Amino acid sequence: MPEIRLYAVICLIGSLLLACGGGSGSGAGSAVSVDDSAVSALAVPLNALKITVEKWSGNSNYPNQGFVSLEICQPQSSNCQTIEHVLVDTGSYGLRLHANAISLPLTQSRINNEPLAECTHFISGYTWGGVFTADIKLGTQTAAAVPIQVIDGNYAQVPASCSIGGGYAMNTQNALGANGILGVGSFQQDCLGCAARALTAHYYACAISPCLPTAAPLASQVTNPVAMLPSHDNGVVVILPAVNANGQVSASGSLAFGIDTNTQNTITSETIFKLDDNGYLTTTYAGRTYGQSFIDSGSNGIFFTDNALTLCTTYKDFYCPATELTQTASLSSGTASATVTFKIGNAESLNNKLAVQPNLAGLGSSFDWGLPFFYGRKVFVSISGKSVQGGTTPIVAF
Repeated sequence: MPEIRLYAVICLIGSLLLACGGGSGSGAGSAVSVDDSAVSALAVPLNALKITVEKWSGNSNYPNQGFVSLEICQPQSSNCQTIEHVLVDTGSYGLRLHANAISLPLTQSRINNEPLAECTHFISGYTWGGVFTADIKLGTQTAAAVPIQVIDGNYAQVPASCSIGGGYAMNTQNALGANGILGVGSFQQDCLGCAARALTAHYYACAISPCLPTAAPLASQVTNPVAMLPSHDNGVVVILPAVNANGQVSASGSLAFGIDTNTQNTITSETIFKLDDNGYLTTTYAGRTYGQSFIDSGSNGIFFTDNALTLCTTYKDFYCPATELTQTASLSSGTASATVTFKIGNAESLNNKLAVQPNLAGLGSSFDWGLPFFYGRKVFVSISGKSVQGGTTPIVAF
């Protein structure tokens, strides 16, 4: 079910902190000198946010992170705040902001008159914090009274059922490399199964300490804010420019809201892939078929298993071939298919001053098409239950 997809987001970002922080600054990227004025930027369409891939003080070790700035408000008020450097993630659902980035007083959600909190597991770790309500401005529209997670490692007491087996705690901006996560993936809520029963390491009632697992109705769950827009609510389009093959300082593109709702977000010649009930499609690579494959802007590399590739000596989650490789893989769903070419560089030789690293790849059990896949593409991601070409089944198209 959809909640399984939550474990396939921001792949291995904790390991990447080491891989890039320890980079020598030499190798393929060292010959590149690209400043912001030389970066190819796409015009931001109407009803969209600008995406910027860049390094900043909160993510100096993390490449391939696409950020937006968005505005949150106290519900039904003009008391608003702009929050910068929020990671765009097509592999999760809902807005998650670090408590230290929020200056507004927000109201916490309650279940049976008990404060509601959430533990969210990602491949790389987990986030913990209370569930609050805010209006969210996206492009030209506002999603009203959206449940969001306020990430705070000091909220109540992190339950053992959340932290044990949860991996890396991403409860600070430095740990996540962002002020938050804007989950704009293929589903509306982040835990359909939690509506019927309490599931471990999801939602918690915090009237006493430690907080106890609880069921959470869909209306109370952290929700994809795009699905709550008054219009243009059926998905997003991520548009990033083609980039220098050796990397560059930054890149700019856009996150447009709605699919087939205006001339700028219409699917035309792109191939449409219907996703299964868990949001997956199929990737075939090097003779192996990955049925649980996904396209995920929150992952900062392309992750898969290839025993023929050399793993890095120090940072063993990443590939370090002696020379850059060009590989191909086939994506398919039903009768739709497409062949994608991608490059694999030596992760330990990347220039850690460059935020844009299109040839970063590492080890993964699924096939995770992270942000390098998005460079030079227009990628459509629809939301389940919303009508687009091909019906209400979630789709991706590129």
